[in-house]
Amino acid sequence: MIPTLNLNYETKWGIFAIGLLCGFTALYDFLFHFNVTYIFDQTTRNIYCKIPGLYTRQIITFDEAFILRIEEDCLLHYALSKKQNKYGNSYAISQSFGSNKKSRRRQETFETEVLSAIESFIHHLKVHTHY
Repeated sequence: MIPTLNLNYETKWGIFAIGLLCGFTALYDFLFHFNVTYIFDQTTRNIYCKIPGLYTRQIITFDEAFILRIEEDCLLHYALSKKQNKYGNSYAISQSFGSNKKSRRRQETFETEVLSAIESFIHHLKVHTHY
C-alpha cells in the first residue's frame, strides 16, 4: 500500500497549480534564456538568433546593429538592438553584472574579450564593404 497525504480537493489543485507554474517557468528559461546562441554571419552580413533544436532566425543586419549598455535594478548587462529603435526590442548578449568583486572581474573579461571582438567584427566588416 502506498502512503498518501489525505488532502482536500482545493489543496491538491493548489499544489498541482504551483508545480505546473514552476515547470512552465523552468521550460521557458531553458528554451529562451539558457540555450540562445548568436551567429554573426559574414557572408550575409546578418546576425542570427539560434535556439538549438528549435529554430534559427535573422534578427539584425550588421549595418543596423547597436550594442546597448542596460542597467536594471542596479545590474548591468549588454544587449543587441537596432540603431533606429535602440530601446525597442533588444537581445541580451551578456549575463547581468553586479557590483561585487567577482562580477566586476567577469564584466572586465566580457568587455575585453567578447564585446571588443563583437564590435571589431561588425565595424571591420563595415569598413571592408565600402571598397
